Amino acid sequence: MAYYKVTLNQGRTDTVLVEADSLTNVKTFFETVSTANITIIKKVIFSKDLGIGSVVTTYTPNNQFKYLKALVKTKKGYSSTISLSFPMKNLTQEKIIKSIKKNLLLKSDEITEIINIIIDK
Repeated sequence: MAYYKVTLNQGRTDTVLVEADSLTNVKTFFETVSTANITIIKKVIFSKDLGIGSVVTTYTPNNQFKYLKALVKTKKGYSSTISLSFPMKNLTQEKIIKSIKKNLLLKSDEITEIINIIIDK
């Protein structure tokens, strides 16, 4: 069993959460019972609300900053700002840079440069 978020459109857009054995079952269900067009089907692999792939943590206001902003650039010259609320206090610039370069993309391109990082304490 897995959860799927399905976006349907017919004059307006609705997103519903369903549980099914497969993507095919989800698609077949909506094609059978709805006249709306299926625009997106996403398998939920992480959801704090549903307890999927998450660990329950307690809120401790002393172990976080207000926000983090990083200006990044890709190989092809794209640039953007990555904004994050409530970053951990124990983050170093090296850890942030390493994590951004290893885990994120911008316009399907590798992030090669971190131009600036701002952390509001």
